[in-house]
Amino acid sequence: YEGELSPDIVRKAIGLPERKGLASRALTPPGRPPQLCQGCPHADSYGALKEALKDYPLHAVTSDIGCYTLGALPPYNAIETTVDMGASIGMARGAAEVGLTPVVAVIGDSTFYHSGLSNLIDAVSHNTNITVLILDNDTTGMTGAQPTILPSSRLEPVLKGVGIAPEHIRVLRAHRNEHEQNVQAIKAELAYEGPSVIVLVRECIEALKKARKA
Repeated sequence: YEGELSPDIVRKAIGLPERKGLASRALTPPGRPPQLCQGCPHADSYGALKEALKDYPLHAVTSDIGCYTLGALPPYNAIETTVDMGASIGMARGAAEVGLTPVVAVIGDSTFYHSGLSNLIDAVSHNTNITVLILDNDTTGMTGAQPTILPSSRLEPVLKGVGIAPEHIRVLRAHRNEHEQNVQAIKAELAYEGPSVIVLVRECIEALKKARKA
């Protein structure tokens, strides 16, 4: 880069002899695509969502920016589109308004508080037929595990406050032991013609590891 200084450039500038290093072979490391952490709750959430959608060959799953965006990659292949923070619910609403069903918006808890809430209010005001999955891992994992604005216990009252019918708010545990129960809950909300929210809760595995070491 222009203006960049390296040890070799500095040595040359002050008249020191050039250092001769060992010749190195050009090595191409094997490809390692990004993936969810081992034990990540999002993996269990996507597993349940994929199974619930098997009955719907034509569907759309929109996503936001976060660790869960990796659900677009193998082995999950669970989401079709991602644009920016907060866009998942707005995109889902647009797809539903032109007749595509079912439509699922996937968003993290911290992103929901940051920029997803206003789009959900809009969906409620128009009674839009979408299902929102809030992946609640109780942290902002992608940017360093910062705390979320509100704890998990406060999320359900917020959803009720913006107008989501209480019977269409489901709080589930994102774990493989709850897989079948979660699949059935998602199927039930996909069949509902209106806005519904499923909160899949389990703490970020990396945040949990750090907390145990502290």
